[in-house]
Amino acid sequence: DMPGAASSNNPFVSHKALINDDIGVVPKSASWATVTNVDVAAMYRSIIELLRTIMPGGEKAVAETIAEIEKRIGVSIEKDILGAFDDTWAIFDSPDFGGIWFSGMVIVVKVKPGNQLGKAMRNIAEVVAEEIGGDTAVRVESEEYHGQKIEYINVSGIPMPVAPAWAEYQGRWIVALYPQMVRMELDHLINRGPSLLDNPDFQRGREFMPKSPYSVSYVDTKAGVQQLYSFALPIWQIASAMLQKEDIPLDAVS
Repeated sequence: DMPGAASSNNPFVSHKALINDDIGVVPKSASWATVTNVDVAAMYRSIIELLRTIMPGGEKAVAETIAEIEKRIGVSIEKDILGAFDDTWAIFDSPDFGGIWFSGMVIVVKVKPGNQLGKAMRNIAEVVAEEIGGDTAVRVESEEYHGQKIEYINVSGIPMPVAPAWAEYQGRWIVALYPQMVRMELDHLINRGPSLLDNPDFQRGREFMPKSPYSVSYVDTKAGVQQLYSFALPIWQIASAMLQKEDIPLDAVS
């Protein structure tokens, strides 16, 4: 259960120090969390440069591919999507949000005023719907929760295990696999609930950190092992049942 500082050699990590409000978006009950200052637009530009080097046709092929994608989604990837994000990102999972390890993952990132992220997400959903076609319907639905608008992707016609959702609250963009997780994070932010800053394990680990870190990570290893055990039991039971068929003396209590 030890938070740690990111390497200063990472060219995409902004060296702007985190403040308590940045870490406070993570609930106290988090199984794991990372809060960091990272320039995703710079990361994107670096990936594009790499693709220009390794793709056949180089710069022209990459430019044409990006232009086609941006034409379809109606926004600029670098300017309107990645450029809308500020540097501070928090990624975490909390059992209180209803997830198990990664299924309840929530991303909270600072965004710039007047961003077009909502428009971009709706346009992307329309493109996905066009690509899937057939009897499958992909729609962006919305609901109001505590005066805040939550939007989510609703898919019908195929077994879709997730409903990606997002909302914006006080300059922060909240994204999760389900609208329920977005609601829980809104509750946490609106009510100023106990955060990772109040977690005794995090507090102990923070004593060993620099005073002004620009990236911190936390993992509740005990909770992780307990969750893995709950997955391992049914898998072991299935395996033992199959092995007993081969006259290998195993059962559920072995």
